[in-house]
Amino acid sequence: MKTIVSLLTVAAFASCGVLLSNSSLNEINQPDPFAYLEEVRGEQALAWVDAQNAQTLAELEALPGYRELKDSLHELYLPDDQLLSGAISGGYLYMHHKDADNPKGVLKRATLDSISQRSPSWQTLFDVGALGQQENVKWDLKGYRCSPEINKCLISLSPDGGDATETREFDLASMSFDSAGARVPVSKSRLRYVDETTYMIGSALPGDPVTDSGYPMTVKLWTRGSDLESATTIFTGESTDVGVWAYKMGDTLVIEQGLDFFNDKKYFYGNGRLQRLSLPSTSVISGRIGDTVFIQLKEELESDGQTFSPGSVVMAQMSDLLEGGFQPQLLAASSRESVINSVLVTENTVVLSKLEDVISQVEIWSRTGSQWSSRSLELPGLGAAWVSGDWNSDDFYVHYSDYLTAPAVFLGNTVDGTFQKVDQTESSVDTSGMTVSQHFVDRNGVQVPYFMVHQRGMELDGNNPTLQYGYGGFEISVLPSFREATLMHWVAQGGVYVVANIRGGGEYGPEWHQAALKHNRHVAFEDFEAVAEDLFQRGVTRPEKLAIEGGSNGGLLVGAVATRRPDMFGAVLCHVPLLDMLRFHRLLAGASWMGEYGNPDNAEDRAYLEGYSPYHNLRSDASYPEMFFTTSTADDRVHPGHARKMAAKMESQGHAMRYFEDRTGGHGGASIEAKAAKRARELLFLFNRLGASTQGR
Repeated sequence: MKTIVSLLTVAAFASCGVLLSNSSLNEINQPDPFAYLEEVRGEQALAWVDAQNAQTLAELEALPGYRELKDSLHELYLPDDQLLSGAISGGYLYMHHKDADNPKGVLKRATLDSISQRSPSWQTLFDVGALGQQENVKWDLKGYRCSPEINKCLISLSPDGGDATETREFDLASMSFDSAGARVPVSKSRLRYVDETTYMIGSALPGDPVTDSGYPMTVKLWTRGSDLESATTIFTGESTDVGVWAYKMGDTLVIEQGLDFFNDKKYFYGNGRLQRLSLPSTSVISGRIGDTVFIQLKEELESDGQTFSPGSVVMAQMSDLLEGGFQPQLLAASSRESVINSVLVTENTVVLSKLEDVISQVEIWSRTGSQWSSRSLELPGLGAAWVSGDWNSDDFYVHYSDYLTAPAVFLGNTVDGTFQKVDQTESSVDTSGMTVSQHFVDRNGVQVPYFMVHQRGMELDGNNPTLQYGYGGFEISVLPSFREATLMHWVAQGGVYVVANIRGGGEYGPEWHQAALKHNRHVAFEDFEAVAEDLFQRGVTRPEKLAIEGGSNGGLLVGAVATRRPDMFGAVLCHVPLLDMLRFHRLLAGASWMGEYGNPDNAEDRAYLEGYSPYHNLRSDASYPEMFFTTSTADDRVHPGHARKMAAKMESQGHAMRYFEDRTGGHGGASIEAKAAKRARELLFLFNRLGASTQGR
């Protein structure tokens, strides 16, 4: 498609002080000299990767203290007392446990009763590392869903850490993989149970149609014991969909046809009948209790004279939905002051996790007759609470963390009212000499918050090495969390750690996200820059001492602000990023994100994207902070070509940059050892760029 560059580019960015130079506009219209780097495993591309990796390793791993730092990080990332986590099902907690002797981990389970008594009776299901050795495949466990009714689990295994997985069935009675059970080859297919004799599968196997994003376009019913080729298709979407997903809710099958990342058509399927639901396309079905279905709204809704705010949870009757109706009743309202961040529907209750200025509150809603009422859980501090549970029981657990408190797990039951701490990480970091504070930056009447962690008594002399983190996209909230490695190897050494809760995230609900959507993406960038400017004005740091960090959409964030305002930063850590915003929709799963960023094939969207696309806004005559790009060859979500091309272009223009690409690990990272080595290199990069010291200041 012919590139369209119009006055709209200038108009869109004049208000935020960013204009493309004539040279940048000309470059957009030229053939891309680094297009060969998009060939993930191409010979020329991998030769370039190998050369960059060799140079980065030679320079950073030769620095004093590298091995000691890597070993320390490895110990932190893989403690012997791994915190309880996983999935509750049928009175058990299922957990993927890793330790120093088994970095691939084992899948194990313990009864909730034994966990509540703080003496878990663990039963090992299978050893991931041993399975890999037996089959000569370096399997990573990517997911598991265990059904107490069927007494089996569906296990998802990745051969390289990517999103594509093989799914096979594990029998809980024999504690072995079921040779007669389901087995789906490596793909982005999604398998779920319907009952003891039937599966449903969103198939992305060869021969089946997939969406432009590479996800399933069909849903099939598959009878146990039969060939997958004989499965019956019950729904087919469109190639332009993000994907088609199916799951079971009670005795009902739900099919969601993702039109884009935030809009879908919803259907109930039963008795051979498909019923389209009259629900808002942005709404989310959260669960069901009896005939009552719980739905979270993402946009304002008016119905029968009532107005429901974005983020609110409403109730609808299953019978009405099956007849094509929708008469919502309010369960709990969401507001900017009290945002409903997540919804867990248990067997008899609803658990809401709320945010008040990015601090978590947890409420349990229960019904007496026709009336619903709530009670709040008492959390240990001002931090973040992640709630997990099971639709088929009232058991749940809460993972609690804040910036200075080691994570803890609380186990409870929403009906009998029990709620007790059953586990807490033993931290190696003494946080008694550290402090955390929350600050707000006024952006045209909007208060943008950020947290700051540092040693007590820090002098505000503008000379403090500072690392600022952000994300700002997809309505994902960045909540307070205990980052032990950052505390030990950054804050304890005199560094300042800052987390910016910018628009584009979900910290203040759907409207906070939508404020930076598509043609408002610059709002997220400006919020992030405003936090940096506030740090300068308050004397916390100065540009030469400020590093920024982000991954995935956060990689786009730091790439964009570094090219918009290179004078503001001293170093950049850019992980698994999007950077070529004119081709992101053509690379791997990129088409699924057009609901967030826009469509580069649309003239108006393309003009806006051209204005901030980091790859297209690099200038040979500018002076940029040194950037360190990291990605993975096995990342089948965000194409490694983004980072490769950006690094190669910077190098060709004579700008300082570093690059490292892991061959395995996918979008979420590789092994614990690789993760420790990666972070050690990054910290040493920051120490050298910002003049920080591993021995303190």
